Amino acid sequence: MRSDLEPFLRAMRRRIDRDSARVHAYHDDLRRGALAKLAGLGSAAGEPAEAGRKRETVRIAAIEREYAAKLDDLRHNYALRVTVDWVQGLILYAPVHRYEVLVRRRKGERIVVIDWHPAARTMEPPLCEWGTGLERTRLACDERLHLTDPAGQAPCASCGKPWCRACHGPACPRCGKVGR
Repeated sequence: MRSDLEPFLRAMRRRIDRDSARVHAYHDDLRRGALAKLAGLGSAAGEPAEAGRKRETVRIAAIEREYAAKLDDLRHNYALRVTVDWVQGLILYAPVHRYEVLVRRRKGERIVVIDWHPAARTMEPPLCEWGTGLERTRLACDERLHLTDPAGQAPCASCGKPWCRACHGPACPRCGKVGR
């Protein structure tokens, strides 16, 4: 299903990236202008200079609030919810060769069942306990020997520690940051 939606999702990502870059550039220019005015008033003394500093400080805060609101609007406008409903199903009984594969990793071991379909001359894709399972590559985690997509064992973006998303969920067990 994801492969069918991928061109549409790629176009949506491109548009939201373009729009968020445009919003960022606009608000960054406004903020830089206000900071330049504030820096110009930094050495001046007196009541008019103090009023100018206060005005620019309030203006910078308003620009930052408006920027956050615009980003929230963009997220809301580009939010998608896809629901898939089964329209038709087919139950097919066919003979298969069932193989029990022993997966060993460090001190743990686990049996995984894989079926070979002689009529189709293909093997069923291996079990995937985290991820889409579209690719045939699976990695086994060290703790409970979960079989996941390579992204399910990827390192944390902030601390670099690889972890199993099937064991620990989306948050890194070391630093607590939510990964992708």
